[in-house]
Amino acid sequence: EIRNPLAGIQGAIQILSERFPKQDSRRQVTDEIQKQIFKLERLVKDLLNYAKPVPTNYLPTDINELVDKVLTFFTMQRGKPENVKIERQFFSPLPKIMVDPNSMEQAFLNIILNAQKAMPRGGTFTIFTRALPGRRDDGKEVQEVQIIFEDTGIGIPKENLPKIFNPFFSTRSDGTGLGLSITKNIIEEHGGRIEVESQVDRGTKFIITLPAT
Repeated sequence: EIRNPLAGIQGAIQILSERFPKQDSRRQVTDEIQKQIFKLERLVKDLLNYAKPVPTNYLPTDINELVDKVLTFFTMQRGKPENVKIERQFFSPLPKIMVDPNSMEQAFLNIILNAQKAMPRGGTFTIFTRALPGRRDDGKEVQEVQIIFEDTGIGIPKENLPKIFNPFFSTRSDGTGLGLSITKNIIEEHGGRIEVESQVDRGTKFIITLPAT
């Protein structure tokens, strides 16, 4: 109901824009309209992702391969910023874990996008994986796998840390505030947990812990 009218508006604006010379001041107006339409489309997409149930197409998955796939996709689609260094520190072999690969890719991508935006002046983005020793859970021993995303960006103020997973909480004018909420939902649907550590001007660390098969 929202996307169809937006698509119609966007098509009309594109046609209108093409009739103006590149230096025409009216072109700036049509460009701004297209920019706002894009923001609305992203908000609708994020709302749908937040509201829909997490798929249950669970498959035994190698987390190292999945993280590497998401990083490759990210750098191919957006290009790796020259002033950002990406490091992989993968523990191998990791036990496989049961996840829905598509939804888990989305969870990881949301964190990677946040890290990129947190380092406007560049820095280092490091992804660690490791296996944790077994712990007791209802009388059973459960092994866990951790994925840690660490950036050297601007960090998160202490007063904002308890709010970052809340729906619609964002400190950026271009943010919908749903990315990390979606990520948290996905992780918890997989029986895992997500934690965050951050210091202003030092960087942020997201720690995801998932039960192994």
